[in-house]
Amino acid sequence: MDIERQPIGTTEKAISHLKERKVLLVEDNDDVRTAFELILNHCGYDARAVSTGEEGLHAIKESTYDIIICDYRLPGIDGLEFYYWAQPYTPQSIKVLISAFGFDDIVVNAKALGVEQFYEKPFSIPAMLKRIERRADRKFFNLSVVGAKQ
Repeated sequence: MDIERQPIGTTEKAISHLKERKVLLVEDNDDVRTAFELILNHCGYDARAVSTGEEGLHAIKESTYDIIICDYRLPGIDGLEFYYWAQPYTPQSIKVLISAFGFDDIVVNAKALGVEQFYEKPFSIPAMLKRIERRADRKFFNLSVVGAKQ
């Protein structure tokens, strides 16, 4: 698989802050996790990938992440339980849930846990990253404006 490097965002500012974004990926499928992590790092993100919700909880206790992408169905705790236990450690993180099984029965609960975006597999990783990055630009800009006023 040949991946062409394409920055997410079009302005110099958007390109320059990509490397500042830390991403945690929680995905149990080895092939998906490896490919996704490679793409994230290739696009300039500081990405860490783990295979279980428990490993994800350990990761967020060690470090802060701007963006967390978690699969819904995982061995051990599922994606919703992961986000439930992650809440105290991830108040400012953008939370994304991915699944191959749809979201009809879990969207309300996921939104209550702070999940902002949902992607059903298979999805386009570049298109997904563009949407997440637009959300991150708005969220982190608003936080910096609020922080500057205080």
